Amino acid sequence: MQMIKKDWIGFVAALMIVIALVMIYAKLHPKSLPENLVEGTGRIDGDLTNLNTKYPGRVEKINVDDGTVVKKGMIVAILGSKEYEAQKAQIEAQISAQKKTLEAKMSELEIARTTIPAGLEKALEQLKSTQTKLKVLEENIKAQKKVLEQAKRDHNRSVFLYKSKAIDSHAFELSKLKVDTEQD
Repeated sequence: MQMIKKDWIGFVAALMIVIALVMIYAKLHPKSLPENLVEGTGRIDGDLTNLNTKYPGRVEKINVDDGTVVKKGMIVAILGSKEYEAQKAQIEAQISAQKKTLEAKMSELEIARTTIPAGLEKALEQLKSTQTKLKVLEENIKAQKKVLEQAKRDHNRSVFLYKSKAIDSHAFELSKLKVDTEQD
């Protein structure tokens, strides 16, 4: 059993040495390039182009790859701005609130359209009733004035009759009391 373990350890060690030698050889002897390619070490500087946007923000998505030719009007990147998103949300909330206010006002208008005519009709009925009561009271006043005038005439007669001793003092006082009562 120990022999088998030693054989395996030797085999794994030999395999690792072979892999290391292959990697060293590949590093020291690179593949040859085709004739149209040149290999070298150096530094390449590209032209920097500044992109300006109408609104500030962070780049959320880039729609083009490096080296892609862009044309006027092409969307190169999508910007995101938390400030503008917050403003948009606030404006949308205001619009929603205004819509709800409008709906409430429309409901109030519909209620007013039904209640105002009913209230007007009720007020007209009360006006007619009050006018009728007023007419009745005016008729009562006229009748009371006639009764008062008659009581005054009767009292004037009673004064004349009392002076001529045709009636007693009790009848005279009753006619005076009737005039005083009617005046109140």
